[in-house]
Amino acid sequence: MKGQEDSEMLVIRAQAGDREALSRVLEWLQPGLRRYLRAIAGTTASDDLAQDTLIVVYQKLEWLEDPSAFRAWAYKIAHRLALKELRRQSRFEHLDEDWAMQTNKSSRNLHETFNWGIDLEAAIVNLPTATRAVLTLRYGADLAIAEIASALEIPAGTVKSRLAYGLNSLRKTFRRSDGSRRSED
Repeated sequence: MKGQEDSEMLVIRAQAGDREALSRVLEWLQPGLRRYLRAIAGTTASDDLAQDTLIVVYQKLEWLEDPSAFRAWAYKIAHRLALKELRRQSRFEHLDEDWAMQTNKSSRNLHETFNWGIDLEAAIVNLPTATRAVLTLRYGADLAIAEIASALEIPAGTVKSRLAYGLNSLRKTFRRSDGSRRSED
């Protein structure tokens, strides 16, 4: 969708029962949801989870009070379903919330940050689930810090900490793959 106002109007129309608007909203949402769910729950479960998310979005759209919060709300649904699936599979990782904030500058664009000698997707898979969730929502779905905090139901400071932790971990991975022997601060 083009702009925030366009997407809000489309959501409002979908809430009012406009099937065309609903179809466009769900089509617009689907690719980002699939990427996010693939990063969190893996390729095998991502398609089913994306479909489950779209069904829940459809069923509960009328109760969304703030159309401008649609993306965060939809990703919150996806996140909850993904965690439920991970728990079911006994793969959910519990994280220590007391990560030390790393002082490296975080880039808005991962493509500018890293040496592409290794596969970014493979490097992200090795990160804790909560870190993958934040990185994927920030850089894959382009959600703002506040939207991520809302979607994951965590404080904005925690989002920032997880971003810093994830970016620092990826930097270290890419430095190792580059053969760089630089000392790390």
